[in-house]
Amino acid sequence: MQRVTLTPADERAGFTLRLALALGLGLLLAAAAGLLGQLYALDTAARWALRALALAPLIDALGAVPGMRLTRSLRFDRLAWAEMGSLLAGQGTAVLLALNGAGLWSLVGGSLATTVAGALLVNIFAPWRPRLGLDREVAQRLLRFGLPYQTQGLLHLFKDRVIPALGGLFLGAGTVGALAWAQDLARWPRLPADYAARVGFPALARLQHDPAALTRALREALAWVLTLTAATTGAALALAPALVGPIFGAQWAPAVGPLLIFLAQTPLDALAALLLPVIYAGGQAGRGLWLSTLWVALTWLLCGASLAVWPDLRAIPLGFALATLCAVLLIARSLPADVPVDWWHSALRPGLVGVGVYAGVRLLAWIIF
Repeated sequence: MQRVTLTPADERAGFTLRLALALGLGLLLAAAAGLLGQLYALDTAARWALRALALAPLIDALGAVPGMRLTRSLRFDRLAWAEMGSLLAGQGTAVLLALNGAGLWSLVGGSLATTVAGALLVNIFAPWRPRLGLDREVAQRLLRFGLPYQTQGLLHLFKDRVIPALGGLFLGAGTVGALAWAQDLARWPRLPADYAARVGFPALARLQHDPAALTRALREALAWVLTLTAATTGAALALAPALVGPIFGAQWAPAVGPLLIFLAQTPLDALAALLLPVIYAGGQAGRGLWLSTLWVALTWLLCGASLAVWPDLRAIPLGFALATLCAVLLIARSLPADVPVDWWHSALRPGLVGVGVYAGVRLLAWIIF
C-alpha cells in the first residue's frame, strides 16, 4: 500500500536515489559515445551529440520530487500542462534550430529543451528546493517498492532503443531518423492513455481493497480513453498517406509505411498502458516487472526476426506490433481475478469506432484529394 503523504526524509532520499541513477546513466552514455560511434560509423559531431544527451537524465531528476507531489495529490491537470508545455518547448526549439541550419543539433537541442521545460514547469507548479539526504531505513523502504516500478520505466526505454540499435546495424544509420520520426508521430493518439495511466496508478492504488469500485473505474477509463485513441488513430491512418508529403516534405515519404504500422499498434499500446498500472496498484510489482521484462525481450526478438526475414523499413514496426499484441494478451491474463474486464465495452466497441472513423475519413480524403 502506498504511503498517503511523503515526509521530507522520503523526498530527500527519493531525490538522492534518482540523482544517483541519473548520474550513472549519464556517465554510462557519455563513456559509451566513442564505442557507439565506432560501431555505427558516426562522425565526431554525432558522438558529441550523444554526450550532450547524457545531460538529460540529470536535468530530469530535478523535477522528480515536484512530479511526485503533483501525482500523489492527483493534480494531473498541472502535470498535463507541464507535459504539453515541455513538448511545445522541445518541438519549437528543434524547428527553430533546424531553420537556422543546426542540423543534428536541432534534434539534440529539442530533446534537451523538452527535458528542461518539463523540469522547470513541475517546479513552478509544485516548488521544491533540491536537498540531498539518504536515511538508510527510508531508502530501503523506497527501494522495495520504487525499484521495480522505476526499473519498468528503464525497461520500456530500452525497448524503444531497438530502432537505433537494430535499425542502424541492419538498415543503415540513415533509416534510424525515419523510423524514430514515424514512432514519435504515432505516439500522439496515445497521449490520453498516457495521462490516464498516470492518474490510474495512484487512483487505482487507493481502490485496491474495493474490487467493485476498481472494476468500475477501470471499465470507464478503458471505454473513454480507448474510444478517443481509436478514433484519432483511425483518422491518422486515413490521412497520413495524403498529408505526410505536403506537410513534412517528400523526403519523409519512405517513412509512411512504418508510420502506418506504428499507428495501427497505437490502440494496443494504449490498452497495455491502462492495464499494467492495475497490476502495480494491486501491490504486484514483481509480476508487473516480469511482464515488462518479457515485453522488452519479445520486442527485441521479434524485431530481429522480422529484419532477418524481411530487411525492410517496415520490419521493425511489424516486430513492435507483434510484441505489443503478445504483451497485451499476457497482461490481460495477469489481471487480478476479482477485477474482470468487459472486453466488449472496453476494447471491441472502441475498436469498431476507430474502424468507422477510418472509413469515414478515408472516404472524405478520397473525395477531397
